[in-house]
Amino acid sequence: MELGDWEISEQTIDLSVVSVRDVNQRLHDLRAGDPCERLRITHPRGAHAIACGMKIAAEIEIDGHAGYYCAGMNQLARITVNG
Repeated sequence: MELGDWEISEQTIDLSVVSVRDVNQRLHDLRAGDPCERLRITHPRGAHAIACGMKIAAEIEIDGHAGYYCAGMNQLARITVNG
């Protein structure tokens, strides 16, 4: 899926239509001060390795069950899993 095809609205990423790899790349592309420093990830469906290796103070909320290694190697992000 191309970056332009992402289902993003009001800083929400729908993991049912985007791969974990693409979501993590989007998160790693964030820079401090970006207007999209707060992101919500929906429909994780137990996917592994969501939001790993975050190096900026972003706020990430994962709505649903996340699999192993979620938020691993996090340095500064505030990551909440509701699932």
